Amino acid sequence: MMVDAAWLRVERCVALVENSVALVNNEAISCKPILYRVAPSAARPPMVRRRRPKLLHAKLNEQAEAETLYRAVLAAKPIGWAGLGLARALAAQERFDEAQALLAGLLADNANLMAAYDLRARCHAMTGAPKLAQRALEEAVAISPHMVRRLRRLGEVALEAGDLAAAEKSFRQVVAKARHSEFRDPEDYVNLVNALIRKGDPAQAGAIIRDMEKSLRGNMHTEACKAVAKAMLFEATGNTGAVQGELHAAVLAIRSGAGLSGKLKLELARSCLTSKLDNEASEVMLSAINDVGSGVTIEQAMSVFVKAGRSDLADGAKLQVKVQTRDLLEMALQKTGAGDFKGAVFTLLEARHLSPGNLAVMIAAAGAILQQIDALGWDPQLAEHCANMLGTIRKLDAAHPELARLNGAYVAARRKYGMSA
Repeated sequence: MMVDAAWLRVERCVALVENSVALVNNEAISCKPILYRVAPSAARPPMVRRRRPKLLHAKLNEQAEAETLYRAVLAAKPIGWAGLGLARALAAQERFDEAQALLAGLLADNANLMAAYDLRARCHAMTGAPKLAQRALEEAVAISPHMVRRLRRLGEVALEAGDLAAAEKSFRQVVAKARHSEFRDPEDYVNLVNALIRKGDPAQAGAIIRDMEKSLRGNMHTEACKAVAKAMLFEATGNTGAVQGELHAAVLAIRSGAGLSGKLKLELARSCLTSKLDNEASEVMLSAINDVGSGVTIEQAMSVFVKAGRSDLADGAKLQVKVQTRDLLEMALQKTGAGDFKGAVFTLLEARHLSPGNLAVMIAAAGAILQQIDALGWDPQLAEHCANMLGTIRKLDAAHPELARLNGAYVAARRKYGMSA
């Protein structure tokens, strides 16, 4: 009975997080020690077995803590969702070999555990094995052929692996399945055009562009994608003058708010460099770097310039990022002075995205987070950000004069809100 109650408390904690309910009265945090008290022989109650939750610490990106909890669950009983959660925690810590070994066992026990194929593919992709990632996704698609997101990812890894026929097939399926759904994305058409052009079939690529023009509404995202796709086609057919016109149109759409993915922005910047549109390439690259959700790091962006033999543009972009970072630091200082603690934190996290290795930015961001927590209450995600930054600062400069003060403030904040272990 006590075991059932413990499991139910864990379920309640998970529900609080999954439904974004405020973490009041320490309810969600209080589940932290629960699994340590579950008897090893305990079975999960029937009403709990129906759900496959992610534990709180995985939600908060506390992967080492999540690993410990998932292992505690598995010690009680080998449960599929806990095994998958442990594999996710291992992968998040870049322990890909351990994650792969665990996933192999999970799939041997249950070949229909679809999320395990997705995670296996991601592990292969992260370790530079696109062909193995493609195989994992193909196995998943053979079992469950209708998930657009998985088909899209299969097309991407097949393109990366050089399997153009598989890439074309996947992207055709994505375009067809998503045509009348909320998952429709004009970038799928661009990917299909890219696969066809690389395959040596510009006629079919032109037909896909015409279909895109007829099928999709004319918003800025669509206009940018049409321009990029046409630029690819004109480049493949040797129409250099038309290429520049389409690239200009794509850059104009980005200026007007087109939300291209980071990956497509990098491709657009490469095309601009090839067409001697240096200013446009720099503009697109800075747009990708400034977009926190793009997934593009400054190192990735600069490598595009360096590989194109334009280290001068890389130096110019770095200088621009440095100026933007300085401006954000000044803006955050003003917001703090005006009592806008949340605004200051948001601004400094933007600055950290631009300059992730900048020690001064990390010091300022950690201090701002602690100031917000002290004034406005405990925020688990921000606290985790702060702890990670303090760890990074310690690695970069363990003798930094601000580190002891920030560590003390962090410990004091945990104690103030009852978060101390």
